[in-house]
Amino acid sequence: MRGIVFVLALAARVVVGRRGPAAAPRMPRVRGRSSIMLVEHMVKEVMPVRAGVLLRSWQKQAEDSWAQGFTPTSTMDGMRRLSSQVKQLQRMAALARVMTMRQLADDAAPATPIDSHFAPYLSRLPHTSILAAVAPGNGTAIAFSTTLPDCAEMLHIEANPICSDEHARNAQAALLDEFIARAAGELAPSATLIADASPGSVTQALLLARGFSETGGADGWMADGVRYTRAVSGPYAQLE
Repeated sequence: MRGIVFVLALAARVVVGRRGPAAAPRMPRVRGRSSIMLVEHMVKEVMPVRAGVLLRSWQKQAEDSWAQGFTPTSTMDGMRRLSSQVKQLQRMAALARVMTMRQLADDAAPATPIDSHFAPYLSRLPHTSILAAVAPGNGTAIAFSTTLPDCAEMLHIEANPICSDEHARNAQAALLDEFIARAAGELAPSATLIADASPGSVTQALLLARGFSETGGADGWMADGVRYTRAVSGPYAQLE
């Protein structure tokens, strides 16, 4: 009898040993759509020399994409936007270079010839700052902003060419909101806000959502652009 009990106890120990440690309790699975928390953009002024380096790298990326030509996923509208983006990044990088040269020369005249596009802006460069909206994983954008006694103008906004459409939109929206907030704090409520955008662009949609209205063609900075204005005190609704 004792022998039988001993054999049964030994078999039980072997079975328990094979089971190993107790398994962790299974967590219930949450069904539904997963979402990624996007980091809010930090908007700050950047030095022209740093902005120029970043804009030139974006210019190179856009030019490389343009050089590849049509791909199976290309569209005519997409290629037109890319062509416009290449031109704007070229001008923005050149303007950042001019601002850097003037800064290094203590506001002396630049030593190299100035593109005709920049002629109307030379006297306003001391009042021009470069804003950047940065957020890891949520896109980056740069804009030139000029503040005068009676108006504030955002020359152009451009996002990193490799950003997704959503991230580019978020970065540009952050810059526009900062531009409006700064103007409201520095200018009279009757002062004018000015911004240019290409028809059908993300910038155009953001401007319209923020109370801007079309007032005519751009002043030469954007050959294919449209000018939008609104009063500093005008109401606007942010896009969700």
